[in-house]
Amino acid sequence: AILAIAVALAVTAAVQTGYPIVGALIFPVGFCILNLLGFDLLTGVFALVPLALFDKRPGATMSGMFKNWGLVAVGNLAGALFSATMIAISLTFAFSAEPSAVGKAFAGAAEARTLGFAEYGAAGWFTVF
Repeated sequence: AILAIAVALAVTAAVQTGYPIVGALIFPVGFCILNLLGFDLLTGVFALVPLALFDKRPGATMSGMFKNWGLVAVGNLAGALFSATMIAISLTFAFSAEPSAVGKAFAGAAEARTLGFAEYGAAGWFTVF
């Protein structure tokens, strides 16, 4: 959710100033905040937990790894859905108005990514995951 807020701030800054570099300067702040708060990204958990198994660390089990992955994936999905809902509500005034330029920038980016994967069919879904 923190990274989603960083993306929202970066897109807002880029659209409102007209300079994408402003958004590019703001976005890394989200990663810094994640690190300072001691949180991990989903990709980091997927990479680091198996290393404990390969290193035969005490307490590292296959079932524990899958439990950890499941909890982290569900938590990330819940945070992403919550953040997306809150951002959508704020950009559309609780769905009572058309999205602003920032909302249209979000929609354009989402559409471009989706259509980019869709043109590859099933292979595009493997790229997503």
